[in-house]
Amino acid sequence: MNRIILFGKTGVGKSLTGNTIFGGKRVFPAECQGSSLTKTCRKYTDNIFDREVSVVDTPGIFDTDGDVDVQKEIDICFDLSRPGPHVVLLVVRCGRFTKEDFETFKICRSSFGSNIYKHLIVVFTYFDDWKRHNGGICNFKDYVNSLPEHIQHSIQVSCDNRYVTFDNTLTGHDAYAQVRHLFSIIDQMLNSNGGIHMCSDEYKLSRTDIQRTLKEKHELELIGLDNKLQNERKKILEEELLRMFAARHNVTYRNAKPRESWVSSVFRLIGSAARLYLLLKGGYQFPGGSNWSITRNGNLLYSR
Repeated sequence: MNRIILFGKTGVGKSLTGNTIFGGKRVFPAECQGSSLTKTCRKYTDNIFDREVSVVDTPGIFDTDGDVDVQKEIDICFDLSRPGPHVVLLVVRCGRFTKEDFETFKICRSSFGSNIYKHLIVVFTYFDDWKRHNGGICNFKDYVNSLPEHIQHSIQVSCDNRYVTFDNTLTGHDAYAQVRHLFSIIDQMLNSNGGIHMCSDEYKLSRTDIQRTLKEKHELELIGLDNKLQNERKKILEEELLRMFAARHNVTYRNAKPRESWVSSVFRLIGSAARLYLLLKGGYQFPGGSNWSITRNGNLLYSR
């Protein structure tokens, strides 16, 4: 049996590709629209080219409705492919690469682990649209060579140039031919890697790495929050010290302006306290623009 996982962002035609693989049967719900119809993993098994093939369709990364836990669904799709998938089809739409397309490659690598490239084939969908946009010229290799350098490296080096184009509008012999071409690449890949599948240990190791990264990120966020709280405590303490200083020397203190950053506040307060001290000692004159003024009662008034 060949166990296959379809992976990619919303709207690239994963479900349509799965249906094309199974001879055009509507085994996975699919429509030509921007929103995702696949909200949870679905598995279908059938005979193709005298072999048993199971395909797991997954929800799209960056789901438009935002109600899909992608990592949870990846866990499910791996369970449905036990003891492990032989092939991961990374489905990408032909055309200009977007930030989400870049992120899709990164998420695929981080989700399935470093050995994913031994099992990865890139499927470029909407090839019919790409041909129309390029006036029928079909030199797709030039398109791949025009992709950003690290994407080219992933396809040409890490995946050993394992990519295919798919036109999911085709029917009959033409549709059969592109599926046959896909399985010829799958067979070449399995022959080169000894027919092995991804094992659960590799996937668990990848999940452990992700969890460790998330834990470290969370700890850094907590450290940042603790530093912020400490800075807030400093501000409150500085306010109280200045109020006490003003009260002891019969000076009215008024915090008239919104709070500044704590660094600016510290330097302003130190400078103001030093000027006030010198003034009370009789050795300092107010500079222009000072924050200190004299009230009708003869008291000094500080505002900032």
